[in-house]
Amino acid sequence: MFRNPREVAPDSISSEFSQILKPLPVISWGQLAIHHLGDHMFVIRDEHHQTAIQKLKDSGFPQAPPNRRAAPEIMESLLDPLAVLNKINKGYKRLDRYCTSFQFPPHLPFSED
Repeated sequence: MFRNPREVAPDSISSEFSQILKPLPVISWGQLAIHHLGDHMFVIRDEHHQTAIQKLKDSGFPQAPPNRRAAPEIMESLLDPLAVLNKINKGYKRLDRYCTSFQFPPHLPFSED
């Protein structure tokens, strides 16, 4: 296993979320792996969940269901893309019960990332 030296400064997206959710403690979950997939996941304490949801909504983040679709060219290559997507989503049912998903609002500088 190879590891990079520990980062001493957060990436711009984590910094932006920290400012939006301030003063709630926020942890970026697997930021490099998640960012590579085009998503970002942040972990907060259970007692701050509703407050964090409201802060994100107030900052212009529309709440949305999780989107686990593969790239269109991959979906098109599948014999039954809906069956594959249902199988993938089935494995996330427990996670989805405890998470809230949002879309990036277009007014934020990193929404194209």
